[in-house]
Amino acid sequence: MSDGQNPAVTDTLSVTVQDTLAPTIVITSPGNNATYTVGQAVTAQFSCGDAGAGVQACTGSVADGAALPTDTPGTFTFTVDAIDNVGNPAQRSVTYTVRAQTFTFTGFFSPVDNAPVVNRVKAGSAVPVKFSLGGDHGLSIFAAGFPRVDRVACGAGVVADDLEELAMAANSGLQYDPLTDRYTFVWKTSKAMAGACWQLTLQFTDGTRAFALFEMRR
Repeated sequence: MSDGQNPAVTDTLSVTVQDTLAPTIVITSPGNNATYTVGQAVTAQFSCGDAGAGVQACTGSVADGAALPTDTPGTFTFTVDAIDNVGNPAQRSVTYTVRAQTFTFTGFFSPVDNAPVVNRVKAGSAVPVKFSLGGDHGLSIFAAGFPRVDRVACGAGVVADDLEELAMAANSGLQYDPLTDRYTFVWKTSKAMAGACWQLTLQFTDGTRAFALFEMRR
């Protein structure tokens, strides 16, 4: 209001709103304190949000959707770091445990006979090796360096059995059949193995070891 001599005075108030809130982080996988088995396929799943300036970066120990390391037993920490567009940081971590698998090996199934029986095989043929581990443990079941084949002495007096079923070498990849609860891989023998005896050894990631004996015929 003016008194007729002095002009009206107007005050201006400026307000600056500052974003001080950190971004939010949601980790869906791995679950906090979750337990997985060696070789189990687990992928990282996480997201970041910000109600203010927006998210500038959202980075995990491994990328969202990428496989988490489960190749060795132990307790691991998975961390996600986030930062918004005005520099507010946030971090969240979860821990998960990887335990060694425990298998229940019940022996080899036909056509392979279990030791001390020696399986007679024509050198160069493909042998279907079938076994069960008491459930589906994935396909990363063998310890490093296995299966392996070693030459052994041919023992006198050991019962020998001719192998009646052979397979095509094209099917050599390890497979699991949930209907029969059996693993199968095809061992392609070499013609150079003829006239000698051999031990096929399997060792699994839980330390279990099994072997079968073979005599290679020409």
